[in-house]
Amino acid sequence: MRKFMIALCLAALAGGCYSDRPHEAGQMRPDPGDLDRRDRGLQSRDVLEASEQIVQQVLALPEMNQSTRQTIVVTRVTNDTTNPYFNYDIFLRRLRGNIARYGRDRIFLVENRQRVAQVRSEEIETNQGDEFGQGGGNTGAPVPSTSVQPEWELYGQFTNLPNRGTDYYLGEFILTNIRTREQIPLYWEGRVAR
Repeated sequence: MRKFMIALCLAALAGGCYSDRPHEAGQMRPDPGDLDRRDRGLQSRDVLEASEQIVQQVLALPEMNQSTRQTIVVTRVTNDTTNPYFNYDIFLRRLRGNIARYGRDRIFLVENRQRVAQVRSEEIETNQGDEFGQGGGNTGAPVPSTSVQPEWELYGQFTNLPNRGTDYYLGEFILTNIRTREQIPLYWEGRVAR
């Protein structure tokens, strides 16, 4: 009986030294809001901070708090940094998601007209009874007469200022009133290790 108890205690102690799998999984997949000291440059935390900060600035604008919902088309990101190969689209994509999540009662997001026209021509059938496809030559899909027109365009520009140990990043997100051409620049700033 005594040998059994000793064996049971040793098994319990050995079990306590066993590696903690959830901890390992947490180390392999850290939270996106955490900074990783092994990485350099912009990280996921910067994307989260920028999209949260800019959506709050957008929703605080008097133009976005009118009695009618404002219509915005999100277009592009321009990379004016010293790394021309980095793709900053992730910032604009997360910002678009945050606008949809937090401002849906005030802001109506619309798809880019060119993309919608492409999808219409690829996906909407326009054969209209001509089984051999030799009709009047109308190859495009009909455009609905009640199409929504955007009032604002939202696009981004990224610039950086490299130094010896750090880079200063400026993310400028610009809302442009399509009718009046008025621009409202909104900024996110970050300083990261090189």
